[in-house]
Amino acid sequence: MKILYHLGYPRTGSTYLQTNIFPKHKDINLIGPKNYKNWNDVKISQEELNNISNQFFDIELNDKQKILSEKKYLKFFDQSKLNVISSEKYASYLNIRNNFRDIKFFNKLLQENHKETQVSFLIVLRNQYDLIKSLYHHGYSLYSESLKIQDFRKLIECFEKNLKSREMFQFLLFADSFNFFRLYNSLLENFKNYSFKFLFYEDFKLNKDFFVSEFTEFLDLDKNYMKSLFSEGNVNKLIRENDVIKYSSKLREKIAQNNFMQKIKNFIPKNIKNYLVKNTLSKVRISSKEEEEYRKIVRNYYKESNEKFFMNTKLNNKYSQLY
Repeated sequence: MKILYHLGYPRTGSTYLQTNIFPKHKDINLIGPKNYKNWNDVKISQEELNNISNQFFDIELNDKQKILSEKKYLKFFDQSKLNVISSEKYASYLNIRNNFRDIKFFNKLLQENHKETQVSFLIVLRNQYDLIKSLYHHGYSLYSESLKIQDFRKLIECFEKNLKSREMFQFLLFADSFNFFRLYNSLLENFKNYSFKFLFYEDFKLNKDFFVSEFTEFLDLDKNYMKSLFSEGNVNKLIRENDVIKYSSKLREKIAQNNFMQKIKNFIPKNIKNYLVKNTLSKVRISSKEEEEYRKIVRNYYKESNEKFFMNTKLNNKYSQLY
């Protein structure tokens, strides 16, 4: 039995993998919690993963009888294919404290029932500035509310300060979720004897053949077939014109989540939909000079942890210079 945990990061092509690769590959069994190709084929939802994390603690994972009582999950795993669980939640600050309990649960369950279980982890990295900029604007409604920071410039200012106050606790959690060294150490502490693969979003965008080759080799799947899948679809990216970033306003999010709008959305004329989309976008202008300064601030914030990460993993430090 082979199982791969794809842990994100968000805004590193995760949606692309969950749309064009994992659900389509003939030798992959996508367990969940996302399947953009067919949401009816999600075998284990994010809510179920969260419930497992909340219900099972490390001490309980040693309770053999309790683990074996959860055999209903075994039916979702395929012995002849690579089983994939893909969730950016594992790398998010909202999930830092669960200590991968749901993964431990599945690993224990599978090992008790399949002695030959092989477990591996895939993580796609992206330089922290571009990742944070993309994530903050892509999920503006969520992050502006949870961080209590309504402006990207204010968010960048937080990276300059020596913040330890309680009112900035959410920001510190948020910033720590992009500490690659922290994630690496956490994985080593919890899954010392398993395989890890770190890939780079920059390769995905600028050197796709290399990315696909590394990706395919780690998954031990047919390269030519994989390349044909990677030729489909586009990677999600921010909407921008020159130095202006366009993103969903809070009003747009409220409209999208409104129960009445959900019921009638398929009956709304296309011209009205286009009008609503166009007029519910927020805009922020970031000049090239500001962009350079922001990059420097964020790079310096993670400089030490990045150096430790690349030194310990022996990977080439792609982020040692201003990117």
